[in-house]
Amino acid sequence: MVDDGSHAVPDLTVPLIGHDEALPAFVTARSQGRLHHAWLITGPKGIGKAGLAWRLAAALQSGALPADSAGTDLFGEGAPTAGFVLDPGHPAVRLIAAGAHPGVLYLSRSVDAKTGRMKRDIGVDQVRRLGPFFGQTATDAPWRIVIVDAADELNPSSANALLKLLEEPPKRALLFLVSHVPGRLLPTIRSRCRTLAIRPIAGDRLTQWLIAESGHAVSADDAALLARLSAGAPGRALMLVREDGATLYRALTGLLSAGSGIDTLMILSAGLAAPKEETRYRLFLTLLTDFLGRFVRFLATGETDGLDADDVALFQTMRQRGGLDRWLELWEKTNHLAERADVVNLDRKQLLIGLLSDFTGLAA
Repeated sequence: MVDDGSHAVPDLTVPLIGHDEALPAFVTARSQGRLHHAWLITGPKGIGKAGLAWRLAAALQSGALPADSAGTDLFGEGAPTAGFVLDPGHPAVRLIAAGAHPGVLYLSRSVDAKTGRMKRDIGVDQVRRLGPFFGQTATDAPWRIVIVDAADELNPSSANALLKLLEEPPKRALLFLVSHVPGRLLPTIRSRCRTLAIRPIAGDRLTQWLIAESGHAVSADDAALLARLSAGAPGRALMLVREDGATLYRALTGLLSAGSGIDTLMILSAGLAAPKEETRYRLFLTLLTDFLGRFVRFLATGETDGLDADDVALFQTMRQRGGLDRWLELWEKTNHLAERADVVNLDRKQLLIGLLSDFTGLAA
């Protein structure tokens, strides 16, 4: 069952990339009959943590990962790095893909009925649903599996409610806690979980994967740029491909490098503020805050590791237009406004014009 819409379930037929350490650790624990009741899946956003949780749930519920197996049915060519493949025709896999499996419950932030917007956290009432869920006996599902995405968004009350379940886990119960920043979780929650850490994927490997996944529709230069912008996270890289992130990023750096006039700034802001451009608008804010974060680190340390030659050249120019304190102030302002845009009904066009005017004024 999906707590807030079946859109949360990824395409289970798409092979995973990476997870080279996490997958074998889980498969080994299962094959040796040492499957822990709670798993903390950590790594950057877009790295594939929730995707891994859904696939492991599907593998367990469909019997593709029995306790006496090394799990080779799950891996292409018998190697974890070759991918993670499930039988899409299996009834359990089909139910999970539809968000309708009675033995799988997905918890995430829900929509506030009064405002129509996403709530800021996962509430205690949602976590309390787990008690009746784990108590079900009317289905043939071999496991009761809960995916919490993301556990970082639990509020104090819901975190304590979850802790009680972790302390006294029901039989045949399994919890996957997705966490972008595990340090935000209660230490007592972390201590009761086994950790599956997912590492960023090397740039060259991700670049080649993006080219292949796009059917060679993405150029090598664009794929390399998007792999770098995604910080090794394949989910984020694919989203950048879908939303033409390379063009957005070049528009951003063009504004900052050329000190473009008000007409260019207005056209870009108006286009991104259109209702149908919700995803690209949020992506642009993310690209902007990430770019400024890299620039602030460059100003503070002078280090160029992980930067390409074009970014370094632009940073060298921008550093002449303002000191660290001023750029740090603008970076913090951008982060604050980007976060508020999720909660408060801010005028997108005016927000972008205000931010970009500040940045282009300094960068010109």
